[in-house]
Amino acid sequence: MIFIFLLIILTLFGIVYLLRSAVKKQQRKITIAEYAIIIGYLISLMISGVGLLFHSSQYNQAVDPVDGDCYIPFGGKHLVSLSFYFIAFNISAIAIWLKGRKIPPIPLVLMLIMLMIGSIISLFVLVQVSHHDTSTLDMYVGNEGTLFFIFTPICCLIMGIGLIRKIIVEERGYAMNRSYANSTLNKINNLLS
Repeated sequence: MIFIFLLIILTLFGIVYLLRSAVKKQQRKITIAEYAIIIGYLISLMISGVGLLFHSSQYNQAVDPVDGDCYIPFGGKHLVSLSFYFIAFNISAIAIWLKGRKIPPIPLVLMLIMLMIGSIISLFVLVQVSHHDTSTLDMYVGNEGTLFFIFTPICCLIMGIGLIRKIIVEERGYAMNRSYANSTLNKINNLLS
């Protein structure tokens, strides 16, 4: 158990070091709030991974509550699509966090769409796992088995909404300083900004 805990801490420090190196290449400073969100997100991913070790049975398999087995929160057919959106959400979040509006317009729009879809899916995942009843299992007191899974969708929602807000604020700043020769375009730009 101590070995696993040590391995998790070393992995966390390794990821933070790699992240810091990547940010230094971008010549960008990371705020303490960003560090807190990143570390909290990584810890929530690790907690969810541990939770999946205890919640691995498919819904159509019989489980023995004495052994501590529990059903996985998602069906096996849906894990591939959820994994795709999860990976696309994280790639979009990292790219937008590092580059911001320096990303070309079409990839930026696609990444914002992935952030929006990922945030909506995170909301549905949060609803799904918050009603995961583990009260019949002896290893959980009450319904604390849901604690394994609720932190990751909450972190994804916070990151998604925060990054979308960041891009909107940056775009507003650019739009306020932009002017067009056409008066109609100027009115539309002022209205949108």
